Amino acid sequence: RAKASFVKKIYAGLCLGFRGTPRQWRLQTIAGILLSALVLPVFVSVHSIVSWDFAVLIAVEGWHSTIFAPYFIIGAIHSGVSAVAMLMALCVWLYKLDRYIKPDHFDAIARLLIVVATTWFFFFFSNGFMLYIL
Repeated sequence: RAKASFVKKIYAGLCLGFRGTPRQWRLQTIAGILLSALVLPVFVSVHSIVSWDFAVLIAVEGWHSTIFAPYFIIGAIHSGVSAVAMLMALCVWLYKLDRYIKPDHFDAIARLLIVVATTWFFFFFSNGFMLYIL
């Protein structure tokens, strides 16, 4: 909790009226689910369109494959999961948040990173295989 009245006023302005009532938490959960459902198709379409732009360009040699859309998407997920893992480690190290970020959290993010990296390697080798047989 903030002690100074100036800091309290800043926090009161930043919270935009959120007081933590059960109704507000329920609405926040619903809004989070709806926003994630809206952002996911945008995420997939942006990465797919960029990769297909590269695939149809004549000037870019070796990029003429349809495998690049899922390859770009899984690459973005891989970099995001890696960034979260690094931020978790930095928060524990710099801010001493080991009371909140437990080894179980690192284990879970490491397992997710292994799954994502394995999928990324699959697309990487699929692309190499396609270049080999063509």
